[in-house]
Amino acid sequence: MKVDVVVIGGGPAGLSAAIEIGSRGGHVVVVDDHPTPGGKLLGQLHQEGNHSTWWKGYEFAQKLKQKPGSQRSNSI
Repeated sequence: MKVDVVVIGGGPAGLSAAIEIGSRGGHVVVVDDHPTPGGKLLGQLHQEGNHSTWWKGYEFAQKLKQKPGSQRSNSI
């Protein structure tokens, strides 16, 4: 397998970087120690500064995985 970039970590920063590189035509592999991308987002519940809006980290991670350029392969 030939790639342009290897991203270490499947958390929000790593996924965002990989999606951006992929959207620009780069071939990217994300390496993480967990089978599900998302990192610490998967266990978080976040309240916005106005204290009226909450969001679940798991849902945000799912949205990142659905972005163009974030095709996933389990085999290397």
